[in-house]
Amino acid sequence: MIKHNIYWTGGFDSTFLVCKKLIIEKKPIETYYLNFPCDGYQHNYNRFESSNFHSCMIDNEINAVDEDPYGRKSYGRYSRLVEVKVMKKLRKMIIDRFPYTKDLFPKVNLIKHLKIDSEVLSDSKVICDKYKSRPDRPDQSLYMIQFSLDLNEDISVAWEADMDGEDYCLSTRLVRKYLNKEMKVYSDTIKELWLYRNWVLPLAKTYRLDMVDTARLYNFIDILKHTWSCRFPKENGDVCDDCTLDVKEIKRINNYKDILCTTI
Repeated sequence: MIKHNIYWTGGFDSTFLVCKKLIIEKKPIETYYLNFPCDGYQHNYNRFESSNFHSCMIDNEINAVDEDPYGRKSYGRYSRLVEVKVMKKLRKMIIDRFPYTKDLFPKVNLIKHLKIDSEVLSDSKVICDKYKSRPDRPDQSLYMIQFSLDLNEDISVAWEADMDGEDYCLSTRLVRKYLNKEMKVYSDTIKELWLYRNWVLPLAKTYRLDMVDTARLYNFIDILKHTWSCRFPKENGDVCDDCTLDVKEIKRINNYKDILCTTI
């Protein structure tokens, strides 16, 4: 049986996709998590291209130059330790509830080292400059691209239909614009989109409310309550102030009132 590769973070969308493949479709999966500081928003492309920067960033977590919302020096994704812990808990919950998933659901692969190829970096910069997808800064998508090319297999990315508004970066919307019927990225006109050739976006036409309804129907809604989506947890383990506001807004929506996903 063909296994399905999935980028998993322990967040709502990627966990829904994991549950959908395992619980509903009963298909084997392989999950991957980039377990190093891969949100390089604090560093521009010019610095990233310099000598040994990204190896330092990955191996030693040095050279932090920006601060997070709480004044801590930023090395990238602060929530990594929380997310790894959450994924371990979610996997156990899924297998305990649905025992048949045990043989379909190996432990998550924690990717600790990744070298960005020069062609990947240069074409990513073209997309950034030409389509104003990011404010001249690489982020985790760059590493996701590189890993998918190294893997040389299709891998699912849980970008959902709600990610189509102006609040999301142009690269997200650009990639979604060029999806074929297999939900893969393809373009005859934008050659740099070859970077995404191994990406599959199975949730690109699925809204968050649809996920909630599906999770209720197949009895894994309570599992989704234990997902984690905050990138800047406070020192006491609570979600950041921005996420706290998001949760309050979510609670106002009836269909979301039983979804409070940011607790361990």
